[in-house]
Amino acid sequence: MKIDIGPDSSEEDSFPAMVTEVVEGGQAADAGIEVEMHVVAMNGESTKGKTLDDVVQMVIEAKTEQKPLVMSLKML
Repeated sequence: MKIDIGPDSSEEDSFPAMVTEVVEGGQAADAGIEVEMHVVAMNGESTKGKTLDDVVQMVIEAKTEQKPLVMSLKML
Protein backbone atom coordinates (compact mmCIF):
# COMPACT_ATOMS: atom_id res chain seq x y z
CA MET A 1 0.00 0.00 0.00
CA LYS A 2 1.24 3.47 -0.87
CA ILE A 3 0.04 6.67 0.79
CA ASP A 4 0.50 10.11 -0.68
CA ILE A 5 -0.94 13.60 -0.32
CA GLY A 6 -4.66 13.83 -0.92
CA PRO A 7 -6.56 16.45 -2.92
CA ASP A 8 -7.33 19.72 -1.14
CA SER A 9 -4.98 18.70 1.67
CA SER A 10 -4.01 22.32 2.28
CA GLU A 11 -7.39 23.05 3.85
CA GLU A 12 -7.69 22.88 7.64
CA ASP A 13 -10.74 20.61 7.48
CA SER A 14 -9.19 18.05 5.14
CA PHE A 15 -7.34 14.78 5.63
CA PRO A 16 -3.82 14.95 4.15
CA ALA A 17 -3.05 11.29 3.46
CA MET A 18 -4.75 9.16 0.82
CA VAL A 19 -4.09 5.63 -0.43
CA THR A 20 -2.69 5.89 -3.95
CA GLU A 21 -1.70 2.28 -4.59
CA VAL A 22 -2.75 -1.14 -3.31
CA VAL A 23 -0.86 -4.30 -4.28
CA GLU A 24 -3.23 -6.94 -5.60
CA GLY A 25 -3.11 -9.98 -3.32
CA GLY A 26 -1.27 -8.03 -0.61
CA GLN A 27 -2.31 -7.53 3.01
CA ALA A 28 -3.95 -4.17 2.31
CA ALA A 29 -6.00 -5.57 -0.57
CA ASP A 30 -7.01 -8.56 1.53
CA ALA A 31 -8.15 -6.15 4.26
CA GLY A 32 -10.43 -4.34 1.79
CA ILE A 33 -8.33 -1.19 1.46
CA GLU A 34 -8.93 0.66 -1.80
CA VAL A 35 -7.20 3.42 -3.73
CA GLU A 36 -8.54 6.90 -2.80
CA MET A 37 -9.37 5.93 0.79
CA HIS A 38 -8.19 8.65 3.20
CA VAL A 39 -6.32 8.07 6.46
CA VAL A 40 -8.75 9.71 8.89
CA ALA A 41 -7.05 8.63 12.13
CA MET A 42 -3.98 6.86 13.42
CA ASN A 43 -4.14 5.08 16.79
CA GLY A 44 -7.36 6.96 17.47
CA GLU A 45 -5.87 10.40 16.77
CA SER A 46 -7.57 12.29 13.96
CA THR A 47 -5.43 13.33 11.00
CA LYS A 48 -7.85 16.09 10.07
CA GLY A 49 -6.01 19.38 9.52
CA LYS A 50 -2.58 17.75 9.84
CA THR A 51 0.08 17.79 7.14
CA LEU A 52 1.30 14.73 5.26
CA ASP A 53 4.60 15.17 7.13
CA ASP A 54 2.69 14.90 10.45
CA VAL A 55 1.14 11.62 9.32
CA VAL A 56 4.47 10.24 8.12
CA GLN A 57 6.04 11.19 11.46
CA MET A 58 3.33 9.19 13.29
CA VAL A 59 4.31 6.13 11.22
CA ILE A 60 8.02 6.65 11.90
CA GLU A 61 7.43 7.04 15.64
CA ALA A 62 5.36 3.86 15.80
CA LYS A 63 8.03 1.93 13.92
CA THR A 64 10.89 3.38 16.00
CA GLU A 65 9.11 2.65 19.27
CA GLN A 66 7.98 -0.75 17.94
CA LYS A 67 4.37 -0.13 18.92
CA PRO A 68 1.25 -1.12 17.01
CA LEU A 69 -0.13 1.34 14.48
CA VAL A 70 -3.83 1.29 13.67
CA MET A 71 -4.87 3.35 10.65
CA SER A 72 -8.53 4.24 10.24
CA LEU A 73 -9.37 4.59 6.55
CA LYS A 74 -12.50 5.96 4.93
CA MET A 75 -13.65 6.64 1.38
CA LEU A 76 -14.56 10.33 1.29
